[in-house]
Amino acid sequence: MMGGRFLGLAGVALLLLSACARAGPAGGGGGGAPRIAIVSPVDGADVTSPIPLRLSVEGAEIGDPSTGLMHFHVYVGGSSDYTVLTSTTGEVAAPQGQQTIRVVLAEPNHDETDVSAEVTVNVTSGSTGGGGGGYTRGGGGGGYGGGYGGGS
Repeated sequence: MMGGRFLGLAGVALLLLSACARAGPAGGGGGGAPRIAIVSPVDGADVTSPIPLRLSVEGAEIGDPSTGLMHFHVYVGGSSDYTVLTSTTGEVAAPQGQQTIRVVLAEPNHDETDVSAEVTVNVTSGSTGGGGGGYTRGGGGGGYGGGYGGGS
């Protein structure tokens, strides 16, 4: 009788271990390396500024970096300045002409990962002032311009 009980407990333990091994990291959206994509605008689109962005992410939880969550750095036209987005939607200002939008997944401390996506769009008109849904940081300085909801 004791051997049967031991085998039953061992079976339950193996079942629990196997379930834990398949689970992804807590709040990580599943296992594997994180991936991001720019859902819109699509590559080659004609857009106006500010450009509405819609992103997708797998394998990372996105939110306010002050709460320990990942976020996005959005670069426009090769500038070292970026706009921080703390959700999968937002907007970014861009000057007229052909512009590359590059989105990079960033750690809560703003260290950038090697996970990124980019599209090239044609900005036909609109404002070049701060975008909404994020805040802007200069590439060379410490601190943020404008706070949440836009920047300088």
